[in-house]
Amino acid sequence: MDKKIYSVSEINAEIKNLIKNRYGDIFVQGELSNVKISSQGHCYFSLKDEKALLSGIIYKGQFQTIKFKLENGTKVVAFGKLDVYVKGGQYQLVVESIEPEGKGALQLAFEQLKAKLQKEGLFDAKYKKPIPAYPQRIGIITSPTGAALKDILNVINRRFATVYILVYPAVVQGEEAAPTIVKGIELFNTLFPVDVIIAGRGGGSIEDLWPFNEESVARAIFQSKIPVISAVGHEVDFTIADFVSDLRAPTPSAAAELVIKKKEDVINSIEEASRKIKESLRNTLNQHQMGFDYILERFRNNASGMIITRKNQLEHLLKDFKHMAFNAITAEKNRFSGILNKLNLLNPFSILSRGYSITYKLPENLIVKNTRDVEPEDRLKIKLANGEIFCRVIKEG
Repeated sequence: MDKKIYSVSEINAEIKNLIKNRYGDIFVQGELSNVKISSQGHCYFSLKDEKALLSGIIYKGQFQTIKFKLENGTKVVAFGKLDVYVKGGQYQLVVESIEPEGKGALQLAFEQLKAKLQKEGLFDAKYKKPIPAYPQRIGIITSPTGAALKDILNVINRRFATVYILVYPAVVQGEEAAPTIVKGIELFNTLFPVDVIIAGRGGGSIEDLWPFNEESVARAIFQSKIPVISAVGHEVDFTIADFVSDLRAPTPSAAAELVIKKKEDVINSIEEASRKIKESLRNTLNQHQMGFDYILERFRNNASGMIITRKNQLEHLLKDFKHMAFNAITAEKNRFSGILNKLNLLNPFSILSRGYSITYKLPENLIVKNTRDVEPEDRLKIKLANGEIFCRVIKEG
């Protein structure tokens, strides 16, 4: 009898065919462990129960569609095919879809993202921006054909129709929705500035509302410099956008009511403020009138005494002024006399009154200081205290 000898590759290939033919598409329940993401974007993990482990893989394309985060310890139900890696002789579960055990994937993803953003502080009240009381420009991010936009516009037109409205036509359902919502928020913060943004849509299932649970939308709302009001679904619906926005409206219509006051309410507020101002002014005037009357009465009662007191004060001040003026004039007179005496002492012509004279050589009019400065026949001018003498130099002997 001939023996069939198999190669390792043949055995592994046979096992692969047996497993694929035997099981086909299967559901496997277990707890996630050893979850790792490769550099290529594939997700590797193990499913375990109390007695055994089963390796699994989710390829990149399929992994990107999973809404919740795969974490060690999470109990799941995975759907896929058993396959054998022939080269390594290992078998694994190639997962096509995976759901958390006991709750939906979207609900778990919602809870995971909520916990993550709350830990980062994105829901903190200190970051909430105030909604302007009387916005002039309102930006709306929603479907241009949806009921939500009609409800918002109806409320605004009914309450205060003069407000300027800009609508960004966003996709609000499906895979393309989140990027368009983020784009709308960015445009209102850059190219088309408004006073407040309303972002939302009408009601629906958790799948329908899911774009407002995306992390990218939550971070765009948080980073917006313009206040954002979330208006998603019905009153019982809550999304991540509700927690991170500056104000949550239970419905799109309620968002319009929150941001726009009724014209009648505004007029009533103005009239009430005007009434309070008038009343305050009237009370202030009455208080001042009473104070003035009191002062006037005191003045009348003490007028004569006050006049006498003021007269004495003025006389005293006048006396002090005259004394100060006299002292000041005397001091200035003495100072002037001293200066004048100094000038007289320094004046060369004042010496002439004591019998001195000044001799000038003509025609140069130079002062003669030495006999060597003149020669016979030079003409001289002699200046005395009361006049001048003109003479000529003669030579003696």
